[in-house]
Amino acid sequence: MVEKKVLAKPPEFLNLQNELVNKISNNVTISREENIQLLNATLGAGWIRLHPESLENVTEGKGFFGSISPEAQEGQNNIGHSWEATNWDGVCEELTKLAKPTLIITGTDDNYYQPHENSLILAEKIPGAWLVQIENASHAVMDQYPDEIGKILQTFLSTTNATTTTTTAQPE
Repeated sequence: MVEKKVLAKPPEFLNLQNELVNKISNNVTISREENIQLLNATLGAGWIRLHPESLENVTEGKGFFGSISPEAQEGQNNIGHSWEATNWDGVCEELTKLAKPTLIITGTDDNYYQPHENSLILAEKIPGAWLVQIENASHAVMDQYPDEIGKILQTFLSTTNATTTTTTAQPE
C-alpha cells in the first residue's frame, strides 16, 4: 500500500509568513494587504464572506502581531520551519497503531497553516477516529465556532470515555 503524504503549507504562504516575521523583527510596518492575507489564512474565505466586518478594522501596522514580541514571533517561525523540515516518512503508518479515542477537528477553509486535507489522511489512518469538518472555518476554528467545538468535545468525551486521554496539539 502506498503511504499518503501529508500536504505542506503552500510556498506562497510560507513566504508571506517569513516576510512578516522578518518585518516584525526589523520593526518594519506590515501593509494592510499583508494583514488581510494573514487574516484570510487564519479565518478563511468562507468566514470572511459570512462576516465581512472582519476586514473593517484591518490597517497597516503590526496587526495580529502587535502584542507578540519579535523574539517570540521569530521563535515560533523557527519551530514551524523545524517541524516542516522533519522527515515524517513512515509516521502515517504508525498512526494505524493508535488505540486511543481520537478526535480530529478541522476547518474546511484551513488551506494555508495546515491544509485541511491532512485531516482526511489522519482519519483514514487512525482506527475509529472521529473526523469533524467545520465549513466556513479555517485555522482559528476554535475561536470561530467555540460553542460548536464545545458541543463536539462534550459528545466525543461522553461517548468515548476519553476524558483521561485527550491532548490537543496543532502545529503551526
